[in-house]
Amino acid sequence: MFHKIYNHLFPSTCVFCDEVSTGSRDLCKFCRQLLPLNSYCCTRCALPLPASPVSDLTNQTVLTSELLCGQCLRSPSDVIETIAPYLYRPPVDYMIKRLKFAGELKYSRIIGEILSDTLITHLKESTPDLLIPVPLHKQRLLERGYNQAFQIATLVSKKLEIEIDNDSVIRVAAQTPQSRLGAKARDINIKRAFKVIGNIQGKNIAIIDDVYTTGATALSLTSSLYQAGAASVSIWVFARTP
Repeated sequence: MFHKIYNHLFPSTCVFCDEVSTGSRDLCKFCRQLLPLNSYCCTRCALPLPASPVSDLTNQTVLTSELLCGQCLRSPSDVIETIAPYLYRPPVDYMIKRLKFAGELKYSRIIGEILSDTLITHLKESTPDLLIPVPLHKQRLLERGYNQAFQIATLVSKKLEIEIDNDSVIRVAAQTPQSRLGAKARDINIKRAFKVIGNIQGKNIAIIDDVYTTGATALSLTSSLYQAGAASVSIWVFARTP
């Protein structure tokens, strides 16, 4: 009741246009429609696919159970699936940059809630046992003051009622920030970056992060989780770099 009264007296305003937004979300319906959807993509890595869905003779859209990009066909990873509902393009890239590098935590709330909306629709019955946000090295965490992946995971955990495990994995090396590196350098930089220190034996896990670029970070963490006995690993991010 208090929240309803508060929202009525002090309505949220959109972070982009300053118009009154819906409920507690700082994003109006119009601006949400401007977010570029990643609607047809690889099941394993969420890379946008160039072709449109095939159609049958009655012109009905036909979707296969698993769509794979060329890279995942050649070298499939052990990731069950990657969910990335939006493309890392304006204004999504702006939202993520302001969250990561400008301390604007309001974007973690927007990102977490919208990602949760997608997941609720997608998951239906099957949900993981744990959410593991991609950990920051302790030095980076001290510099930034927060882990944006954990901030997003907190919202997803609340909406989907899935436990967050923020203690079972640590980042053991303070690498150069991935955002400053090219694709090959990212792969080298992130190898052996994570150590599993908790018991995740037999657990179905979803990794949470803000953006999937080359996949180097998420796949390195995936490898560490499987080596520690995870039953399955999925990747949930807000955006995918085309």
